[in-house]
Amino acid sequence: MEYIKNSSLWIAKVGNEIAGYLISVPGEIIALFVHSSYTGLGVGKSLAKKGVTGKIKLEFSITVAPFYNKLGFK
Repeated sequence: MEYIKNSSLWIAKVGNEIAGYLISVPGEIIALFVHSSYTGLGVGKSLAKKGVTGKIKLEFSITVAPFYNKLGFK
């Protein structure tokens, strides 16, 4: 996986395809998206580890709560 960092935008690529992205600002995840072809492969986890440091605020739907819980967020 390759990562491109541009301020608070992180892009995960697998080969020549974009697998997902993370947009964050200090203390907050704005958006985290993984293409359905790459779910369950650790793309979201890798993005979260690359782009998130320290305490952050999360707002998310109940459907993604298990994902964030698995990463250790409460």
